Formats: sequence, C-alpha cells, structure tokens
Amino acid sequence: MTSYDARALANFILDRADVLGVGLSNMHINKIAYFAHGWFLALRNQKLVEQPFEAWEYGPVIQDLYHRFKRFGKDSITERATVLDKRTGNFVIAQCNVSVDDRELLTQVVDFYARIPAGKLSDMSHESGGPWDLVWNYEGKSNPGMFIPDSAITNWFSKKRNRHEA
Repeated sequence: MTSYDARALANFILDRADVLGVGLSNMHINKIAYFAHGWFLALRNQKLVEQPFEAWEYGPVIQDLYHRFKRFGKDSITERATVLDKRTGNFVIAQCNVSVDDRELLTQVVDFYARIPAGKLSDMSHESGGPWDLVWNYEGKSNPGMFIPDSAITNWFSKKRNRHEA
C-alpha cells in the first residue's frame, strides 16, 4: 500500500460520515485521520497518510487539512478537499482509491470514531504518555507545531493493540 494524501483521506472520511448520517467538523477530520493513521501503523506497519501530524493545542493536526477546512469552524464540513491537477492546472476533488483490504480497516476505524464528539476525540488524543503528549510536553514545555514522529505513533498504537489482544 502506498500512503494517501491527507486531503483524499479526509474525503473518504467525509463520504463515510455521510453514509452514517454524521456531520464532521475540522477537529473530527484531523482526529479521525490521526487514529486511522495510528491503527494502520500498528496493524499493518504502513503509513496511511503522507503528511506529518503536528502537536497542536487540541491534539494532532495535519496542516493541509486544518487550513482546508478551518472556515467551517465547529460546523459540519459540507465540501470536499481539492488538489491541484498538475496536467490541467485546475483544482479537482481529491480521490482516495483504496484497496479492498485497506477500505475494510479504514471503514471500521471511521465508523467507530465518527460517532464520538470532537471534544472527546481531542481528549482521547491527549492521553498521558501518548505521542501528542510526548511532543507537546517535551521537557515540560509546550512545543506547538512540532511534528509527531510516526515511530511514537506506531509504538503507542501497538501497545493499545497488545492490550486489546491480551
């Protein structure tokens, strides 16, 4: 599997939320992408998202997603993310063409997390000792905008997986 552009992944998440009848905010999209990325790293040893996650005040964020959807604020996102088509010079809706295997796992993750309120997802991403916490509170200081290493995300979600298997 090749990792996906975060904007294409966001569109997959938004499409799935429409099927579920759930509206998603900017915070939802960023947190669901983070949890999906974490589970793909732990279960498949594969990156789901190309862009890095950063530690922001309310949890992990991908800048591309935040800036694309920030105008919706806390409201439900009603548009899809676009990308530049380098052949035509036009912006087109980002497509997330996932394999059947990846689609199954991604659908399970989205179905679970999309029903959780955005504030609760933020709290869940702030777990003590978790990837966001390790970056945000590095040496006891806030470090906003710092990248969360995939290695830290992999370790954290692998521990969660192992606890569930035990």
